[in-house]
Order: sequence, then C-alpha cells, then structure tokens
Amino acid sequence: MKSISQISTRVCLPAFLLISLLSITACSFIGDDRGPTLADLPKAKKPNNSKPVTIQSISDIEQSYQKALTAEHEPALREQIQARIADLEMIRSEQAQLNAEEAGRHYDKPIALYRDLLTQQSTGSVPAKGIAADQLRYKLAKALSMDGRSEEAAQVLDQLATENSSSPFIAETQFRRAEKAFADGDYSAAERNYESVLNGDNPALKQNALYMKGWAQFKRSQYDVALISFTQVLDQLLGSAQKPEEIDNAITEMGPSKANLVKDTLRVMAIGLSYLDGAKSISQLEADTGGSRPYQFMIYQQLGNLYLEQKRFTDSAETYQHFVEENPNSDFAPSFSIKVIDVYQQGDFPSLVLPAKKDFVQRYGINSQFWTQRQGNIGASSLAYLHQSLVELAQFDHAEAQGLQAANNSNEATAAFTRAARWYREFVQTFPNDPQTPEMHFLLAESLNQSGDLAAALTAYEVVAYDYKDKLRGAEAGYATVLLPQQLISNSRNISQDQLS
Repeated sequence: MKSISQISTRVCLPAFLLISLLSITACSFIGDDRGPTLADLPKAKKPNNSKPVTIQSISDIEQSYQKALTAEHEPALREQIQARIADLEMIRSEQAQLNAEEAGRHYDKPIALYRDLLTQQSTGSVPAKGIAADQLRYKLAKALSMDGRSEEAAQVLDQLATENSSSPFIAETQFRRAEKAFADGDYSAAERNYESVLNGDNPALKQNALYMKGWAQFKRSQYDVALISFTQVLDQLLGSAQKPEEIDNAITEMGPSKANLVKDTLRVMAIGLSYLDGAKSISQLEADTGGSRPYQFMIYQQLGNLYLEQKRFTDSAETYQHFVEENPNSDFAPSFSIKVIDVYQQGDFPSLVLPAKKDFVQRYGINSQFWTQRQGNIGASSLAYLHQSLVELAQFDHAEAQGLQAANNSNEATAAFTRAARWYREFVQTFPNDPQTPEMHFLLAESLNQSGDLAAALTAYEVVAYDYKDKLRGAEAGYATVLLPQQLISNSRNISQDQLS
C-alpha cells in the first residue's frame, strides 16, 4: 500500500507545473517582462581539440592506489585496492620485459603481491566476497610463466584445477596444463587435460585442443585412435564443403592459419596410416567414423605422396589404386589411375605400366560405365590421357604382332593383330574428328586384314578411301577395296570345297 507522502508527491508535482504554466500565460497577456529568452543565450563554442588530454602514467595511478591503501577501509575494499596495485605492477613488468635487452626476472613484484593476496584469503583475513581465488591464481600463474618459471606456474595451475574446477579460467588452465604435460612427454596427462578442454565451454580453445589430443594419442602409438581425432579436426575445418569440388573454396575462405592446420593434419594422418595398414586403414577409418567424407580423396593423396617421398613406389601405387577400387565412380578416380601409372614410371616398373594403361582405358573409355554415366564428359585431362593410352596400346600390340608374324608364329600374331584392332577401333570411335583418326582407321583396317577378319577390314578400308578421302592413305585403302572382295570370294570357294570333301 502506498504511503501518503508518495501519493502527495505525485499530486503536487503536476499542480506545481500547472501553476507555472498559468503564470507564464498570464504574463503574456499583461505584457510583463519575461526575463532572458533562448535568443539571449551565448553562442555555443566547439571544444578546443588542440589541447591534449592529460594521461596519467602507471606510476601516478599506482601512487593514488597506494595513498588510498593508507586509509581505513573494509577488508574487501582493501583487497580490491591491493589487487589493482598488483595488476599495475604486472603491466609495468610486461613493459620492462619488452624493453629489456637481456633475459632476466621482471615479475617479482606482481608475483609477490598475488601470492600475498592468496595468503590473506587462506588465513581468513579477507572475507569470502573479495577477489576470487581462481582469478588470483590465474594471474599468478601467468606472471610466473612470463618470467620463465614454468614449474612454479604449473604448480599454481594444478592448484587452480584442483580447487577451482568450475572456474571460468578452467578451460585455459587445463589447456596450459596439457601443453606442459605434452612438452614434458607425459602424453597420457596431456590427453586427459586436452579432453577436459573439449568438455568445457571455451570454443576458442577446442579446435587446438582436439588437434593436440590427436598428437598426444599419436605419441603414445595409438594411431587408430589418433586418426579419429584428426578426422574430427578436418570435419570442423572442412565441414562447409558438402562435395569434393567445394574443398578448394573452403580452404581458400578459411585463411592461411587454418589452411596450414588442414595441411598439418593431413600430413600426420598419412604418417599414422603408414604405420598401420596404409590405404586399407583408410577404409577402416571410414567405417569407424561413420562413412566417407568429401575430403577423403585428400587423405589418399597425402598417403600416396608420403610413400612416394620415401621411395616406396609399390605402396604409393597401391594407395592410389585402392582409392580407385573403393571409389570407382568418383570424379577423382581417373586422376588417381593416372597417378598409379606415373608412380610405376618413376619407380622404373615398365612391365606394370602397360597393364595399368589397359586398366585405364577399360575403366574410363567409351565402352565403360564411367563414360556412359557422364556421356563422355570425363574431363579434359582424362580425355587427353585416354587419347595417349589408346595410341600407345595399339602401337605396342601392332608392333608385337608384326614381330610374331616375322617369326612365323602365326597364331600368336593373329591374336596380337586382333588386340591392336581393338585399340584402333576404340580410338576412332572415341575421337572421330581427331586429325589422327584417318590414319588410325587405316591401321585398324590393316590389323583386321592381318588377323583374318576380311569383311570388317573391307568396311574399314572403304571408310578411309571414300569417307575420309585421305590423301596419305586413300589410294592404298582404295586399292585394298578392290583386292579384298576377290580374296573373300576365293576364301568362300575354298571353304565350300572343304565342306564337300
């Protein structure tokens, strides 16, 4: 219920304003002098910006606090003043350290002041509502660390973590403890403390904590567990990329610092995988982490490159081939197949190069599912490599066939001519408008002729002679179209006589 004084105040104030307004109105009617008006006010002046604002030095501020400390104050206020003085000494020490030409101890004063405040709290001379102990311990640990007294700083951080587990400084405290443990080689403690940071509420530290947790596991030779942690790091960094082709943009947009973290993470993952089962462990990692990621090709690529740096050519080629086998429809599959061939060439494995090129043609050529699904849009580099491979395969088999023919090994020669014809045919089907196609079509006809498929050879010669009207091979192809029908008739008669006999 409102008091009488409250009610009267609310009533009297409007009444007073009303009387004032009536008085002003009355004066306007009788013409009395109203005194100064707004027009009589002096003109406003801009402040003088040229006059500098006096800035107090740290010493002046500290002297003011020291003077205030001599007066009688409540213990809590006195503690506040002492804490301000300690903070000023911290600033002074930091400046002294920056200006120092030689290393030395610069933080003795703030360290002593923070310790004195903690002592006062522990003895009960300061009430519980004073400066929080965790804040003092955090500042003390920082001062000790800045002074190079890492062991003492670690002890203070241990105390903070033990006695102030719900402190707002606990995440950074645990991170610093983890860093110290990692540097000391105590990787189990480092992993525990990094995990504590991950369970906290400081997002600024979580990513680095996760990365370093992976390193702590790696250092303990827990490579499979470390790979999971590093995968989680990449999930955070590259999570914006939903498709492999979006990876480059994601890396560009994240900035150089995080881009380097991506690079470092992939590098350590490759090392860990090389200590396990190589590319097979990537498949296991996918199973352990819920499936493939858009950036998965980068892990294969990094592992393959690592093996190549170590001159482990077979392992490198198997890594790239494993990606192709596991991801046959990936847009990156052709480039990884090319990497397999390149590695064989670098490692000087000529007997493996030709089979790898055959595999390339079978996987991505015009008769493949990969080609059909993309309607021939397999990429310029893949198309160029397909062109090169078909030419080399056809030339190889054709040359082999001629050699076998010269050695009177007719059966094997026929088989080799048949293989050559296959590559020639695929070339002309894949590249109908290529400048090299008329010649390849003529060689197709020649291979078919030598293999005994005269009807198909006649059709091929006719295309060269009458469709292409090839100046180089046209006349020869035209002459073949005259001879082959007679040979076909002759062969037909021989077959008939054999059947009759």
